[in-house]
Formats: sequence, C-alpha cells, structure tokens
Amino acid sequence: MWVFENELKSDRCFFVSKTVVAKTLAQIAERKENVIAIYHSHLTTAPIPSSYDIINHPDSDIKMLIVSFKSEPPEAKCYHILHPAYYECFF
Repeated sequence: MWVFENELKSDRCFFVSKTVVAKTLAQIAERKENVIAIYHSHLTTAPIPSSYDIINHPDSDIKMLIVSFKSEPPEAKCYHILHPAYYECFF
C-alpha cells in the first residue's frame, strides 16, 4: 500500500500534487507493481466522487474507491472515472 500525505494539512480537504502522484506512479512502475485503485474517505458526505475527485483523478485505468463515514456502518463504493463522467463498478 502506498500512502500519500495531505499537502494542505487540512481536516476539510485532502490534496496531493500531480507531481507527487506522478513520481509515486513512476516508483510503482519501476517496482513492476500494478495500481488497481486509489482510495480515500469522505467523512461527512456520501461515497460519490466530487467534481474535485474527478478532476484530480490521475488515470482512467485506475479505479477510485471511496469510503464514506457519513453513516454507521461506513459505506464504500468503487468507480471507473472517465473525465468528466464516472460509473459505479459492481463486482
């Protein structure tokens, strides 16, 4: 698992620069690993990609997993992001 640090140091918004994401993806490729999904949480909203999530998603071949803590128990959903649209993945 690869962990990103919130560059904004905010409890309301999480941000990782495209440079850091690109560098990490290059390191993953060097190790001959595959990225299946990138996950993050929504503390107070549903597990649906925001416009911010969609704009900043790095690659349409990588799924987006969102865990929402809005309700108990937490809810998780997976998406295929095709800028500017998204489609829920069902397994």
